[in-house]
This record gives sequence, C-alpha cells and structure tokens, in this order.
Amino acid sequence: MLLPWHGFVGMVIFLLAICTAETGFVEIFISLALERNQEALVRNFTGLLIFLFAVSVTLSVILPRSD
Repeated sequence: MLLPWHGFVGMVIFLLAICTAETGFVEIFISLALERNQEALVRNFTGLLIFLFAVSVTLSVILPRSD
C-alpha cells in the first residue's frame, strides 16, 4: 500500500537534491563571472553530468521492468 508513495517521495527528494546542486553551480558561475576558461568548462561539464545522471536515474525508476 505504501510502496508507490515511497518510490514517489524518494524521487521527489532525489530531484530536489539535483535541483539544489544545479542551482549551486549556476550561482557560483554567476557570482564569479567566469569567462570561457578551463574552470568554466569543468563546472559546465560537471553540471551536465549531474543532469544526465538525474535523467538516467529517473528513467530507470519510471520505466517498467520486463521480468
């Protein structure tokens, strides 16, 4: 009875954590006024990897499993 809600609440918490991480990257990027240098590329690439990780985890939870 509670299992669907458990999965839903877990995904909400996970996605909120991802949004917090991405917001932190954007805030640092804006506050430091980074130009196109090595540090900016590393931050952008890290943000992209976090986003792709979130998409892959969300899809693996949402899509039905074939048993």
